[in-house]
Amino acid sequence: GSLAAVRREVPKAQLIVVDGDSNDGSPDIAKKYADLVVSDQGKGLAYARQLGINNSDRPFVAFIGPDNLVTRNLMYAMQYALEADAMLAAVAPQTEVIDTKTYWERATKYIYQYMINRPGPTEVVGTPCMYKREIVSRIQYDPAIRAAADDTDLSLRLKEAGYTVAVIEAYTQEKNDLDRAGFSARWRWYGKGDAEFYSKHRDSWTLRRRLQSLTHPLRKYGIRAPLLFLRGGTLRYIPALYIATWSRYRGWWDRSRELKRHG
Repeated sequence: GSLAAVRREVPKAQLIVVDGDSNDGSPDIAKKYADLVVSDQGKGLAYARQLGINNSDRPFVAFIGPDNLVTRNLMYAMQYALEADAMLAAVAPQTEVIDTKTYWERATKYIYQYMINRPGPTEVVGTPCMYKREIVSRIQYDPAIRAAADDTDLSLRLKEAGYTVAVIEAYTQEKNDLDRAGFSARWRWYGKGDAEFYSKHRDSWTLRRRLQSLTHPLRKYGIRAPLLFLRGGTLRYIPALYIATWSRYRGWWDRSRELKRHG
C-alpha cells in the first residue's frame, strides 16, 4: 500500500522503508512518511527484509508490499494472533484481489481464493505478514536467496526449530495491475526463487524430497488447481494456470543456469 495510507492506518508504528537501490527518487519520497529509509544496495529481497528487521526496535515486524491494502484492524489481528501462541513465529492474512479489470487479474483472484486462502498452520506465509522480531533476529533470512523463495526458506528453518507459521481468518485487499506479460513475469519470479531454494537444500534432501520440490508447481498449479477451478465454475481461467506453471518452470530453469554459471 501507499506509505501515506500505512502511516494513516497505523500512525504509532515504526515505519521503515528498505529501498532496492533505486535511482528514481523513491528514497526522497519515502522520507516524507518513514521513520527510517535504508538501502539494500541491490543485494536482494532476503537481505532487504533482514535489514528492515535489524533496524527495528519493536517486538513485531510486518512486511507490506506496494499492492497490499492494510488496515489498523488487520495489523491488530496479526499482532493478537502472535501474542496468543508462544510458538507461532509468523502470520499472514487471507487475500482478496479487488477491482479486477483483466483476465489475468481475475485469474490471480481465483488462485488466491481456491489455492492460498486456507486459515490455519501453513508451510509458508507471504506478504503482507507479521513476525516476532526476537525470533527472526535469531533465525534470519538467508541473503543467498535473492528471489521469491526468501519466505519459503525462512519458514522451513523456523519449522525445523519448532516454530509454526499460519494464515489467520482476517483478510487483506490487494490491487493488481496485470496483463499477460506481468502475470508471466510474476510466476517466473516465483520460479527463480524455487531454483535458489532447491539449490540450497537439495544436497541435504532425500530423493523423494527432491522429487516433491521439483514437481510441486506441476502438482499444485498444473493438476490440483484446474480441478478446483473446474469445481468452482471458473473453467475459463484454467489456461492461466498452465501459463503460470510453465512460467514458473521457465524461471526455475533460467535461474538454475545462472547459478550453475556462477558456480
